[in-house]
Amino acid sequence: MIEQLRIEVEQDDGDVESLQQSVNALREDLLVLDVEKVDHPAAGPAPPGTRSAALDLANVLVVTLPAVTPLMERVLHVVDEWRNRPETPHRVVVDFNGTRIELSHASPAERRQLIGLASASAADAREEAGGIERDE
Repeated sequence: MIEQLRIEVEQDDGDVESLQQSVNALREDLLVLDVEKVDHPAAGPAPPGTRSAALDLANVLVVTLPAVTPLMERVLHVVDEWRNRPETPHRVVVDFNGTRIELSHASPAERRQLIGLASASAADAREEAGGIERDE
């Protein structure tokens, strides 16, 4: 079962260039892990008279995890560490398997709990899908 995480990043000041630089830094951090790929989602053509849909998705990354290696917790820890850097955007939301978690306004203890629950949920989904053993 290949898992995908969708990471949305928002920045309060609306500076598109610094947002793109920050998201690219997160992408580089994630690529160090043994993930399949980290890309921006595909954007369809923009309707006439509107800006490019690709620009609207510049703040979104899709992380594809390999089917055999449970990396969810490591990916979430990298996102959390990146989010705590002073130059990063304020709001980070991660979507996976119908679950949505926001790491932005949680305390460090709450973020650890969210990451643990998300990792356990992903492990349960892997077990149900193919009997893959959990990382404990």
